[in-house]
Amino acid sequence: LHESIDYFNNQKVQFTVNLGDILDRDQKDLDSVLICLKHLNKKIFHTTGNHDYKGITDNKVLYKKLKMPSEYYSFMKKNWVFVFLNTNEIAAYSNVVGTAKEQDNLLKKSEKKNRNVLIFCHHPLYPRSQFTALNNMEILDVINRYNCVKAIFSGHHHSGAFGYFDHIPCNTVEG
Repeated sequence: LHESIDYFNNQKVQFTVNLGDILDRDQKDLDSVLICLKHLNKKIFHTTGNHDYKGITDNKVLYKKLKMPSEYYSFMKKNWVFVFLNTNEIAAYSNVVGTAKEQDNLLKKSEKKNRNVLIFCHHPLYPRSQFTALNNMEILDVINRYNCVKAIFSGHHHSGAFGYFDHIPCNTVEG
């Protein structure tokens, strides 16, 4: 982690993205990791992975520690919209019983304003494998309606993968 932080700082990146699994199944390690991440010169944006939920009974506590505004969020830089999805919501370990979700019109608004969108999530959406999000086709069906989506980035599948879903490049980063 220290080597990665030094590398990012030396490259003068504008920000860093964590695609989830910042922990390996033990919540007591989170504080140590977060102390290390404070040495990044620029902001880090998180999405959560399946390992991050081990021992969590209140997701909001996890999101607060990671300084995530919510489980789904976005931000803008120039004409680019960066969208963070929670692909852990439909999983055997999810604990979202009784929560209400609202329809988000962010892609529609981005398309209308000629903005470019990059999507980040933990579980791959494509190419399909045993590691893809359980509702990957539903997510892709929505995303694919908008030409403003320029790429999807995910983690989870340690060997990585790449493929095009229609016109959208889907990059699963090696871990």
